[in-house]
Amino acid sequence: MPPHSMTTNNMTMPPHSMTTNNMNTAPATATTTVATTTNTTLITNTTVIVLGTPVGRTGCGTQQICGSEPSDCDPSSSSSSCFFVSAKQRDGQNFEFSISGESSGYIAATVSADTTVGGNDTTYICANNNGKVKFFSALLDNDKLTLTELPVNSVQGRVDGNLIQCTFVATLDLSTTRAAATSASLSLSTGTFDNTSGSLGTPDSKFRSGVVDLSGSNATISNELTTTTTTANPMTNTMTTPTHSMTMTTNNMTMPPHSMTTNNMNTAPATATTTVATTTNTTLITNTTVIVLGTPVGRTGCGTQQICGSEPSDCDPSSSSSSCFFVSAKQRDGQNFEFSISGESSGYIAATVSADTTVGGNDTTYICANNNGKVKFFSALLDNDKLTLTELPVNSVQGRVDGNLIQCTFVATLDLSTTRAAATSASLSLSTGTFDSTSGSLGTPDSKFRSGVVDLSGSNATISNELTTTTTTANPMTNTMTTPTMTTNNMNTAPATATTTVATTTNTTLITNTTVIVLGTPVGRTGCGTQQICGSEPSDCDPSSSSSSCFFVSAKQRDGQNFEFSISGESSGYIAATVSADTTVGGNDTTYICANNNGKVKFFSALLDNDKLTLTELPVNSVQGRVDGNLIQCTFVATLDLSTTRAAATSASLSLSTGTFDNTSGSLGTPDSKFRSGVVDLSVSNATISNELTTTTTTANPMTNTMTTPTHT
Repeated sequence: MPPHSMTTNNMTMPPHSMTTNNMNTAPATATTTVATTTNTTLITNTTVIVLGTPVGRTGCGTQQICGSEPSDCDPSSSSSSCFFVSAKQRDGQNFEFSISGESSGYIAATVSADTTVGGNDTTYICANNNGKVKFFSALLDNDKLTLTELPVNSVQGRVDGNLIQCTFVATLDLSTTRAAATSASLSLSTGTFDNTSGSLGTPDSKFRSGVVDLSGSNATISNELTTTTTTANPMTNTMTTPTHSMTMTTNNMTMPPHSMTTNNMNTAPATATTTVATTTNTTLITNTTVIVLGTPVGRTGCGTQQICGSEPSDCDPSSSSSSCFFVSAKQRDGQNFEFSISGESSGYIAATVSADTTVGGNDTTYICANNNGKVKFFSALLDNDKLTLTELPVNSVQGRVDGNLIQCTFVATLDLSTTRAAATSASLSLSTGTFDSTSGSLGTPDSKFRSGVVDLSGSNATISNELTTTTTTANPMTNTMTTPTMTTNNMNTAPATATTTVATTTNTTLITNTTVIVLGTPVGRTGCGTQQICGSEPSDCDPSSSSSSCFFVSAKQRDGQNFEFSISGESSGYIAATVSADTTVGGNDTTYICANNNGKVKFFSALLDNDKLTLTELPVNSVQGRVDGNLIQCTFVATLDLSTTRAAATSASLSLSTGTFDNTSGSLGTPDSKFRSGVVDLSVSNATISNELTTTTTTANPMTNTMTTPTHT
């Protein structure tokens, strides 16, 4: 067969000649020759012919874009595993693809117009069908392949043992989602194939690039998946590789110049005693290069495919005519998540991911800054309102700036496993700040949205803004304070009048959400006296490790009158923390209750008055709890209202008590105090508090009763 001619069913087609219905069209004469651009969509033909020339690296970086794992491996000669994908623009949106990889089932190339791989993305599949390639086209959505006819033809393929290689030409349709109609992400995966039923297993990613312009043949793409494999003892995790012996004769046809001789390659079998499954965790390779975001950030898929939060609630950042702060997260695989953020700022917008309720304790933060009308991306750790730039595993960054509107999308690997039993649970925050494009300095974040802790892998989870802003502004012209006349020891002090300009004060009140999630990290003494106020009975007992009874309470100021609390104690019913603005505990004082409800924590808020608990809704959220026998532990965040009774709005007494709980009726018994502090400023983390409960027994005349007078509650 001469080059590019094909004999099929005894029909000979000379190279590239075509006669159509014997119609001849006379040439048209033009005075001016104008170059035209024609977009052609291929006619589908997925008949597979044998691939003569092995897939290789020829032309990589000059004529075609190539990606592989390991990087720079050559699929035409590699003696070890090599996963390879390449793309070359033929014309318009028609591209030639080559893929190669090891699988007993199939290999597949997925082309995604954005960073969300698996959102109904075009996928081309080459399966090992009894030693021959069978080709499929499909759409990949949430790891599920749905077969569909796509414009693809010129399919060639070969199978050599577990090695599958394919080439084909396909028409891509990327124009609806990107300004650049040839920009896409390339992925290569493997999976199982049942050649009896034709069913295809879930794809297992081996290579994934960032979004790149496929028309740029000199572009460089790298694998944004780094595989860390945990393997059992090498003595007992041995894999058997069968001997490969292959000689290929294809229908007695000799194909110059695409001929291939395979020299009976033998791979000696390895002996296996036990096969142990391996666990693979993927951590992204960092690449913070920003490409232009084609599709505006929006609410599509919120509550079904991704978790979304916004302020105002339900505002749409893609079309909102007014201010809209928005953040969304979607699990890609394992601890890799796709994020989208949008907000108005002349400086930057930032998303912070916190594994617990303490936002700003060295928490991962992703920052999109307005750098002279273009997005500049940073990653940092947020600690006590200070951003420290650091490299984090994040890539596929896209962004756009429109006036003060900044929008970004990116993919990041989260590391939450060290602090939570659920490695995908976190709190999401969105903030803004200033950015100096000359020095690169970032200002202090100003929170616009903050959620409670939620499992980010649950795309139908609901999150709301737990920050509600109430602003009190004094008249800037006259903020007159009058001190009334005081008479002390016959001394009269005239009232003092002062005119002062007072800055605006913003107080945030939490939105109530008492849903309890499992507490991953036991309550303990870490940070006592430096980051939080702690009290316990016995003093200095550690609730995280104590082998004996330990009643513990701690408080840490988050911002304003919002405080994080931790409590721990032994009870078959409930434990409760009471916060009193004065020394009279039990005068309608705020009380937070964690009850043992059949081995799980049930949370209540109440007012305590004369030893009686009256349930009432209070501003509290981010509740976590656990029960271990009689041990109950809880953490939560609450807004305190102490301003009406004290000059210092953060001063209070802390008490810890226990009581009975009837999980059938829900009734709570009378509190039994175990710890009570004096009044202390809760905003001072190095303050010391001790248990002020002591019992004094007075014995009267034996004819009269003996009375025990405890310290007044």
